[in-house]
Amino acid sequence: VSFVLCAPEGPLNVGAAARVIQNFSLPSSLRVVRPSASVLRDDDDGASAPRLHEDAYKFAVHAKWMLDDCCARGESVLEAVAEASLVVATTARPRENLPLLTLGAACEKMRDEIARGGKCAILFGNERTGLTNEELELAEFGVSIPTSATVGTSAMARRNKYSGGAGVDGSQTATSLNLGMAVGVVAYELFSQVHAVREDDETKSIGGFNQPHRLTVGERAALIDDVVAARRAVDVFADVDAEEDVIFAEKERRAITAVLSSGPIATRDATPIFMLARRARALARLADPNALVADAARAYARANGGAVPSTKSLNAYIRETLGISLTKRELERAAALVRDDLPP
Repeated sequence: VSFVLCAPEGPLNVGAAARVIQNFSLPSSLRVVRPSASVLRDDDDGASAPRLHEDAYKFAVHAKWMLDDCCARGESVLEAVAEASLVVATTARPRENLPLLTLGAACEKMRDEIARGGKCAILFGNERTGLTNEELELAEFGVSIPTSATVGTSAMARRNKYSGGAGVDGSQTATSLNLGMAVGVVAYELFSQVHAVREDDETKSIGGFNQPHRLTVGERAALIDDVVAARRAVDVFADVDAEEDVIFAEKERRAITAVLSSGPIATRDATPIFMLARRARALARLADPNALVADAARAYARANGGAVPSTKSLNAYIRETLGISLTKRELERAAALVRDDLPP
């Protein structure tokens, strides 16, 4: 299990996190990604492994060793979790497109993933702002630790009390936990789940037989890159410099990422998708989709008296004759070709 602190600002929190991870002696590691300047020593010498502030070591107590190799200069969150097959995001509030589980249910899933030989990573966000959208995209699901500020209040009230608010008894309380405390709560619950299973002989083997290997985050990122590249390879009348095309490509990438990150994918099941994406890219270099669509658009115009076709009718014709569907932007450019062929 890798506990990943994203852009932490407090060296005391980093030290406390290391100590509590060691307290619950699962095979665990601590990763610190993009730490703020306050987490590093003032005399940091720019080495590949940044030197953490002495306060972090002070609060780590006997887990000082965990801090020696927890941070790599310039490392991204994706690089920190690349070998994990299951990534969980912690959040103090509901986030769009991120399914939320209770802490117990989340730890059950991590326990089962560990049992089948997988690696888990748990993301903890910046103390003030939490996890970014890009960091959340790496997670299969999120987990939120309930506090007194989130119990017995309306959903709207909970959304408006990210950093604090009145508890059920009217006292002032915080919705989000201190970073070090949040790491401790998750580490304890996961330790309890695994320890309980180990004590029960009947459920000692919880992985089952012949469990498939799941894609790691790094492998999933490669799959997303291949599918996105294949989709771009078969663009028709592409204009890579047009702002509208750039925005559309970004939206498509987010959609592909959402689909391929919505649940576990066995490596053997991903193989045909890898093959399809890479063959599509290769075949696109041999074919000329621009010429195919241009010829089809002109043929449709000739069959209809030379008139400029509507995008709807042209799309139906190309889908029927070529077996592909075009985007609105591509259809407009195909119609423009026909328009340019008309005599002045």
